[in-house]
Amino acid sequence: MVKLLLNKTGNWNFFLTLIASFFLITTGWGQTVTTDKDDYQPGDIVCWDLGKGVTHIGIVSSKRSTDGKRYLIVHNIGAGQVLEDCLFSFRIIGHFQYDSAPD
Repeated sequence: MVKLLLNKTGNWNFFLTLIASFFLITTGWGQTVTTDKDDYQPGDIVCWDLGKGVTHIGIVSSKRSTDGKRYLIVHNIGAGQVLEDCLFSFRIIGHFQYDSAPD
């Protein structure tokens, strides 16, 4: 049963992204997915489609990119936690603000 919950690479991140997305959507914290950097604020949770059935999740930090235009993302894509400017590096499939009151 566990093997069925993993993606083709055996990565748990795929499964955990789906669980987190389901929880955040069903509890009312989903936000509109946009390409406007100003819509993504510190503490927001973002989910991406990396392609080939692989999903990923990260958190918008309060630190800014070197040009000061975007917030950096905290995530772990297999090499430990990193802080980088990758908000729009992949197709965003989920945007959540957990600290906002649900509708």
